Amino acid sequence: MRKFINLVLIISLCLTQELLSQQDTNSKSNIEIINIDSIARNAWYIEIMGNTWSLSFNYDRSIFIFPTIISNYSSIILRIGIGINLLPSHIPIPLMLLTDFGKIHKVELGVGLFYDYLESDWNEGFTYPHDKIKWMLNIGYRYQKPEGGFVCRTGFTPFFTSNKMYWLWGLSFGYAW
Repeated sequence: MRKFINLVLIISLCLTQELLSQQDTNSKSNIEIINIDSIARNAWYIEIMGNTWSLSFNYDRSIFIFPTIISNYSSIILRIGIGINLLPSHIPIPLMLLTDFGKIHKVELGVGLFYDYLESDWNEGFTYPHDKIKWMLNIGYRYQKPEGGFVCRTGFTPFFTSNKMYWLWGLSFGYAW
């Protein structure tokens, strides 16, 4: 597990390094200059399944925006949320660190954890891990215009307990500003 997380982080860092070179002032560049102040840094959205097995409300904040080899810009995103579940006394709270690549159609890669408490004596024919802290990854697609507006996300969000890996897929809709 640790090797996989390290591999995701190394690949993310390699893809986000800016190439520095001298450029002839007379040559034309196909790189579009983007005003970083005009990029939406906040987003909220509702996610079905995904990072909490249930319905969750999430807030994203782009804490760092930078140019990359792959796209005109990428960002480092901090995400926090709260899940709502029909199970008694079950409120998962995800916290993630992500990076995205792309202008409007983006690829998201991330790692995080979520606090997830469920009473140990609860069992109604459904096996649920009772670890309070669960580690998770995020590999997904995000549609969001640079200036904000409608946000749509979908992604693969596996999470890990002390002895097992669970496979989840989520769908999100929201708004960025």
